[in-house]
Amino acid sequence: GKIKALFEIEEFPLKEEVCVREKYSILLVSGIANSDLFYEHVQSISKDVVRMDFSDHHQYSKRDIVKIEKEFEQITNTKKIIITTEKDAMRFLSLELMDSIIKQKMYYIPITTFFKGEEDSFNKQIINYVRKDKTNYKFHKTTRQF
Repeated sequence: GKIKALFEIEEFPLKEEVCVREKYSILLVSGIANSDLFYEHVQSISKDVVRMDFSDHHQYSKRDIVKIEKEFEQITNTKKIIITTEKDAMRFLSLELMDSIIKQKMYYIPITTFFKGEEDSFNKQIINYVRKDKTNYKFHKTTRQF
């Protein structure tokens, strides 16, 4: 599978195929500017996804961890995990605030996996952004390759 155990506690980490087959519920935690593409990707793993969006570059606090734990507890399915972005995963790793039960349930999706097959969509978003912002568009039109 493409998901990776964040804290690598489990001897046999969960695989994406198992999540799909056994209908896991997912709490999706992200602190990125536009989490829609990430959300769409995670929906290929589970149709039962609860989103928790934090602001871009969010620095997680103990209060945030408590919120995440409470949200996770609200999911009634016994087969459930937390998935986050690779960028957010690095922030969680630097914290010593989570209890071991939550640590065992935390996974992240490597950036290379996330973009695999999504390149066209990502590139279209970038081009549309550049075209919408006239200053970027002007720069884009006058930039030459050397």
